[in-house]
Order: sequence, then structure tokens, then C-alpha cells
Amino acid sequence: MPPPEVCDLLEALPRWEQPGLRWTSREQWHVTLRFLGTVDLDGATRALAGLAYPPVDVELGPTVEVLGTSIVMVPASGVDGLARAVVGATASVAEAPDGRDFRGHLTLARTRGPAGGVDLIGHRVTARFTAAEVHLMRSETRHDGPVYSVVSTVTLR
Repeated sequence: MPPPEVCDLLEALPRWEQPGLRWTSREQWHVTLRFLGTVDLDGATRALAGLAYPPVDVELGPTVEVLGTSIVMVPASGVDGLARAVVGATASVAEAPDGRDFRGHLTLARTRGPAGGVDLIGHRVTARFTAAEVHLMRSETRHDGPVYSVVSTVTLR
């Protein structure tokens, strides 16, 4: 999860109302290192407890982009090695990732259709922070968007 000053910067980005566009909230902002799907949370907690990795410098930006066809996001660089380490640490509790290349990012909005027409695409945004923790998150899908809660935390050293 980004620190408050980075969230303040992201919260200050212009947000236009457009049909089919749903903005994410400050409480939802995170950089996903691995999607585990439905897993035994106790087993995933134990697997992540063995993660040994130093803190990483994360850089957001330089512009807002589209991921796939419907995700408006800010790229997050500096987390590739940590993501590989998380995949390795959790290999015994979840299926292997789907084969797509990892792309660190923070989701700002989702669209029902193609996101190419979203006014924020191309807007400059840069921020840096040090990630010193990895959180195992639970995602609960609701009608107004996902709600995330921390299940466990590993401190990077």
C-alpha cells in the first residue's frame, strides 16, 4: 500500500465522470505482486512468512496508462524481483501464474468497455516510495467495487 503522501498525490488527480467508468478509492490502492485466487489463508500466511527479501524502491509513473482493455492504471516499477520472490514463496499454496508477463501497477479505475477514451490516460504522474512490507490481502467483491482487508504482513529485511 502506498504511503499517505503518495495517496494524496493520486487522490488529487483529475477524475472525470464518464459512463461505464468506476474509480478506485484510496482504500483500494495497492500494487499486486501475485494474485492467489481462492486459497487456504493460513497456508498462504505460513508460506509468505518464509519470504526473505529486502525493501524495494517503487516508482509510479511516468504517465497514466491502460492495462489490457479496461484498467486505468499507473505503472509501478522496481517490484519485479519482489513479485518473483512472492511467486516462489507461495508456489505450494496456489496455482502457477497464468503465463502473462508481470506488470507492476496501481489501478485507478476500471471501465465496462475499452479504457482508451478515459480523459486521464497520458496524464503525468510520478511518485516514489519504499515498500518495506508485503501484505496478504483478502478481496471481497461488492456491488460498489472490491473491498480489501489485510490478512497478514511480512516485513521486508
